[in-house]
Amino acid sequence: MKRANNKSIMGRLMLLTATIIWGSSFFILKRTIEEIPVFTLLLIRFSISFVLLLIIFAPKLKKVNVGVVAKGIIAGVPLAIAYVLQTIAIKYTTASNNAFLTATYCVMIPFLLWAIYKKRPSIYNFIAAILCIIGIGLATLQNGFEFNFMGDGLTLIAALFFALNIILIDRYIKDGTVDVIMFTAFQFIPIIIASLMGFLIQEQGQMIITREGVGGLVYLILCATIIALTFMSYGIKNTSAFLSGLIMSLEAVFGVVFAVIFSKEKLHWLTYISFVVIFISMLISEVSPHVINSIKAKKEKESNPSETNDLNLETD
Repeated sequence: MKRANNKSIMGRLMLLTATIIWGSSFFILKRTIEEIPVFTLLLIRFSISFVLLLIIFAPKLKKVNVGVVAKGIIAGVPLAIAYVLQTIAIKYTTASNNAFLTATYCVMIPFLLWAIYKKRPSIYNFIAAILCIIGIGLATLQNGFEFNFMGDGLTLIAALFFALNIILIDRYIKDGTVDVIMFTAFQFIPIIIASLMGFLIQEQGQMIITREGVGGLVYLILCATIIALTFMSYGIKNTSAFLSGLIMSLEAVFGVVFAVIFSKEKLHWLTYISFVVIFISMLISEVSPHVINSIKAKKEKESNPSETNDLNLETD
């Protein structure tokens, strides 16, 4: 029992660490993208991360089969689109907006599940969506009704693809037959291919890396990719889905904190209100499944106090 508790505590700490790292990565990405072109940055970041993951977790390579590779690549397609859009978008918006608008993926997931699997969202999801839309409006329409598509718009589209990626991850690793680390590594292949194409076509194969951008690139590779993804994988394994979702929803909060402290971002008071509204919508979206399951479990327990009440259970 004590060992299980230690694993649970360690899992929470690893998830929190990963969340803090990802929160810090927004302002670092914002600075790095000013020194290194988008596709050059993505190509180097994920190529090196892919190789390092294979080296660090070499013993896991024996678990790799065609299924793991195929599932990783399929899930990696929306992830590639998301990262490309998010990285381009952060050039045209603040690190704070990029962080919070990216985090809206957790509100989008129930509605994507509705569209794909016909699984109707709960009333809590609809409430979360309405609050999220209000928050997005407050965050993005402060200069009249001029919507910053290249910055905030692309970030929201990126969030949609992050949501699709998470749905695919859940679908592929739920049965426990796929090694999470190797699955994660092979998700990088579509990102590498997409960034290579952008590097050759858009950036004409010219690799421009300034001395100022190297530090940020190293941080994004080692901390925001290798360490954070590894911590997330092991953290989720030893933490309940409910608590995992709550901890990871703090990524946007840390994103704003780091941006304000280290990048000296000056935010409008409406922006702070918008972030609070969006964060509340995220909490509702994350907490509602736990609340609904608890209510259902309580009703089943009350309606079936003994094994003789099977008929009542079927009619509930």
